[in-house]
Amino acid sequence: MTLNSPLNTLQFPLENTTVCEYLSQQTPNQELTGQRYINKVLGSPKERGYTQNRGREAEIIAFNRLSQEGYDVRFELPCEYDLTVHGSNGITRLQVKSISDKGIVSLQKRSMRSKGVGIVSRYHLQAFDYLCAVDLESHDVYLVPIIDLKSKSYDKEIIGSITINRLKAYKI
Repeated sequence: MTLNSPLNTLQFPLENTTVCEYLSQQTPNQELTGQRYINKVLGSPKERGYTQNRGREAEIIAFNRLSQEGYDVRFELPCEYDLTVHGSNGITRLQVKSISDKGIVSLQKRSMRSKGVGIVSRYHLQAFDYLCAVDLESHDVYLVPIIDLKSKSYDKEIIGSITINRLKAYKI
């Protein structure tokens, strides 16, 4: 076979067997299916905490739901918010939270100090534009404007938690 290249022509010997013939000659290994196969190819998954897994799952559900609705959704890292929606009204910042088994969404952020001590604090009203609460069981998504989450006792912060009953009006 001859390939034309800008440097000159390169000569390659012709193969006797095509790729399709080669693949059809291979015998599939029946042991490498399903979970065994993915572990062999990708290795074992990293251990993550319970809340990290729930948070990532909620972000993916919210991303998929908004994308299915036709929005241009993007993951944003590292930021105080998780997703952005780019549309005709500009960029909208979304903070994604999962709804607990008790029907409560915790609206507190957790950060780690250098010595591994966790700090819990509230979000400021300017931190994001909408809360995107996700029910991991039903895959329901609720989009709440941050102004509706304003704390009565702290003027520039949002409330610490919200229940699913209060979210029902914001379901998308």
